[in-house]
Amino acid sequence: SIAMIIWPIAFLYPNYFRASGHAGFTMAVSVLSMWIFRVGLANVFVCGLHKNVLWIWYAMFIDWVFRILLFWWKDRQIRQE
Repeated sequence: SIAMIIWPIAFLYPNYFRASGHAGFTMAVSVLSMWIFRVGLANVFVCGLHKNVLWIWYAMFIDWVFRILLFWWKDRQIRQE
């Protein structure tokens, strides 16, 4: 149920940034966090630590939280300008 709160926040910020002309930052964060957390961490969890498929979802959740933190940080920078 926490995902119902986290997911919209993680994916509404990019729309705000694209509309305000910061699409490059949004794209960089999205691509890098996907490869680092979704693919990389899921691979570590499943192949390296021998966890089950549920841990792939945990890797996605960590990706969403990371995106929220970076987008929040960028939002604070934009508002201070």
